[in-house]
Amino acid sequence: MQDEKIKKWLEQAKTIAVYGMQDESRPETPAYQIPKHVQQYGYVIYPVNPKIQSSLGCKAYAKLEELPIRPDILNVFRKSEWIPKIVDEIQALPVEKRPFLVWLQTGISHVAAEDQLREMGIEVVSNECLGVAVSRFLPKPGSD
Repeated sequence: MQDEKIKKWLEQAKTIAVYGMQDESRPETPAYQIPKHVQQYGYVIYPVNPKIQSSLGCKAYAKLEELPIRPDILNVFRKSEWIPKIVDEIQALPVEKRPFLVWLQTGISHVAAEDQLREMGIEVVSNECLGVAVSRFLPKPGSD
């Protein structure tokens, strides 16, 4: 059942905000490589990191509240101990600006914070790689 949900979410999503994304100065990091991979599938990427100006040709935003859109997916590249703070940031957003789905990358989880997100009506995937899921569930770019 979870696989079916994930596939559906990935097919419906158009925008992905990437919390903790890196720029071209750190191309070896997963927080750069995975968004780069995912972007090839047609997603519009919104980097969220106060330490960068842009990444992958996309303007970076210092905070979630600065995003000009409601992201379909918020992909998180921060350690597990940061997740409650990120949930607080999400909770402070107007409901219409909150992401539909929060995706915590491989190795990242925080049960209490995930429960809090679900109580807000936000779907959660944790401890899974978005890049792997996109490759698994969606057609390869250029294969249609």
